[in-house]
Amino acid sequence: MVVKCVADLRIKEIVVANKDKVPVLCTGDVQITTKTHACEYDITVEGVLCVPKLTTNLLSVSQLISRGNKVLFNNNGCQIFNKAGILVATACLLNGVYKLNMSEHCLTAAMTVSSEVWHRRLGHVNSQYLNKMQDAVEGLTIDSKIDISKSSCVACCEGKQSRLPFPKEGSRSTELLHIVHTDLCGPMENRSIGGSRYFMLFIDDFSRMTYIYFLKSKDEALKCFQQYKAEVENQLNCKIKILRSDNGTEFCNSKFDDFLMSHGIVHHKTNPYTPEQNGLSERYNRTIVEKAKCLLFDAGLEKVLGRGCTHCSVLTEQDCDYILKL
Repeated sequence: MVVKCVADLRIKEIVVANKDKVPVLCTGDVQITTKTHACEYDITVEGVLCVPKLTTNLLSVSQLISRGNKVLFNNNGCQIFNKAGILVATACLLNGVYKLNMSEHCLTAAMTVSSEVWHRRLGHVNSQYLNKMQDAVEGLTIDSKIDISKSSCVACCEGKQSRLPFPKEGSRSTELLHIVHTDLCGPMENRSIGGSRYFMLFIDDFSRMTYIYFLKSKDEALKCFQQYKAEVENQLNCKIKILRSDNGTEFCNSKFDDFLMSHGIVHHKTNPYTPEQNGLSERYNRTIVEKAKCLLFDAGLEKVLGRGCTHCSVLTEQDCDYILKL
């Protein structure tokens, strides 16, 4: 398993036996467990090149010797001694190739990483979510269960500053598409690479399934709803009954009203200056924006890449919700 990876490469490619050049993806340190007649040793091999096109892992004898190790060959195999003269690895001769004797479990073991790393990988989720995920899936191994809110995640401090949260609604739909919540967020400070400055969410009240669309202007709101309606009604074989939104002009106009009326969809509008009445979409908007900011801050990305981070936030949120419901 790779325990440390560095993308900045001095070696960009290598030449294989048939003179072809294959690219090097990255370099890093790899931890392996070797077997000798006496015991097993956990060894970190430094400066390993990651070459995805190679189907076999290769260990350089010259590199071992240059680091002060000693390698002895015979008709049956070879032995590797470290700088202190201790036998730390053996290899058997198989079809003309020396094959390193390794512990089988090291080939499949998942590396244990810190809670902070998984917190960042999953889009800066909270501690409760993270601890539940560890119990719900395989391969998510955390060294300890800690409270992320008490740790020093700079990206969270930068990205999640806001006012007090919205209160939750008292009831919830009992069927798909009975109520769909929607909200439009923007304009963003910077346009995305595709020119978008807004995004629009549609959330099914029953399943919490969320769709996100990116817009260049508010005028595209009706087009986005038409696209969403066509997709979900076709996939789920049921109709949208109620659309709940605020009083924004993108929702409250003659074209939008005529379309809803022609399809028998009731339009629930919140009272002015009371976003709490559409709290689900407002809270989700806040969650997505905060996660996107955290991803930008954490990776040091330009704000022009905000669309990709926002989309990634929605996907990770959906995946985590789905897994925890299994």
